[in-house]
Amino acid sequence: MEMAKWIEDEVLPLSTSEFKMSGCPIGHCIPPKFESYCKIYHPFEVTPDEPDILEPDKDYRKPVSITFLRDPEKVTKITMTKNDGTVIDLFEEHKERLKDYHSKKWIFTAWKTIADKYGLLFHNEINTETYVNKFQEIGWPKNLAFPGEGQLPRKNLMDHLGVLEKESTAGEVFIYQKIPHSIYKDNRYDDLVRCSYEEVLGYFDKDFAGYLYSADKSWIVFTDTDQHFTIVGGDKRLIRSLATCDLEVLECTKDTRVDEHSDRINRKR
Repeated sequence: MEMAKWIEDEVLPLSTSEFKMSGCPIGHCIPPKFESYCKIYHPFEVTPDEPDILEPDKDYRKPVSITFLRDPEKVTKITMTKNDGTVIDLFEEHKERLKDYHSKKWIFTAWKTIADKYGLLFHNEINTETYVNKFQEIGWPKNLAFPGEGQLPRKNLMDHLGVLEKESTAGEVFIYQKIPHSIYKDNRYDDLVRCSYEEVLGYFDKDFAGYLYSADKSWIVFTDTDQHFTIVGGDKRLIRSLATCDLEVLECTKDTRVDEHSDRINRKR
């Protein structure tokens, strides 16, 4: 992993006073050495065949009790006990949610579209917590699915790669996978692969996670396990090209925050 060590060497350390005072900036996730930066927002999804009726979620973030049980065959069962005594098998509940999700038709929807609809200001430090707080006030739209956490959808990755290849001077890239910014591939979490742009899609079976950077280090792409957007650092021409393609992109600086408490603007409204 020596050829990827420059990332860890050049990002801002957690112990800096700037980090403690201002939250987590882009410069903590990727080296703060680039001319320009942006966030690519992983899309919301809506089911157009269902009405966007707002319903309250009284159980959201209420205290629960989690129990782990292992039967004689060493199969672990995880249950959640709610305040009213209801016991839920979390694995079975997850299966039912997936079944319900895949039974519906979903289309990608922009963060700005949802923000405009519910009276929020879309800006480069908005995060999903902004939408959560809003829906806790007014009710949750049942035809809306939140953006994927920590993974850029494959369709967006394809659009992204097209721009990167067009604007890049290097013909090869590096894929860097390391816990916690990784996928589990070939029975391991850590990986460093040098490949062509075309081969990137072959590496990722589904969506993009981790680091991707040009062989000449002129740009870098990153998404993390707790982020609902992908961060890009590069020159101004690259960032502006991304902003004009079929991706939802906002320009940023190395100091733009990425943590869940970053949205001070909507909090004050």
